[in-house]
Amino acid sequence: MFDHRNGSAWTVEDLTARVAQAAARGVEGVTFLGGEPFEQAPELARLATAAHQLGLTVMVFSGFTLDTIRAREDAGELLGQVDLLVDGPYDRDRPEPEPPVGRRWIGSANQVMHYLTDAYNDADPRMRGANTIEIRLSRDGLAVNGWPTAERLRRNK
Repeated sequence: MFDHRNGSAWTVEDLTARVAQAAARGVEGVTFLGGEPFEQAPELARLATAAHQLGLTVMVFSGFTLDTIRAREDAGELLGQVDLLVDGPYDRDRPEPEPPVGRRWIGSANQVMHYLTDAYNDADPRMRGANTIEIRLSRDGLAVNGWPTAERLRRNK
């Protein structure tokens, strides 16, 4: 599903500089997702370490389960830098329920939120709420992150 021929190559140093700029603007943390973060674990471990040094949190979405990640020889350093891990493959047939039951940012009910540090916890009200969509327009084009649920789309037509 992930095409390694597309995208842009960035060094960890270049990304760290961009993360530092975002930190200066007041962002809370970084999120690694898309493709599979643990396929680039050593490099992302360096970026996650830099993010923590900037006072940011680190959230990772992985299609692998936590047990599978722990069994990988190359994953320990990155996993040690993760504050919140969401594991499990996205399953379009099991959508995450709407709030107040639903969990924010989670696509399907089979995915598990693992609070690996005390930066977040299940009682944190930020962990519950409607999934949202972010739309950014820049000189480089339009970027869309997240998605509203199908029910929300029907209500807003």
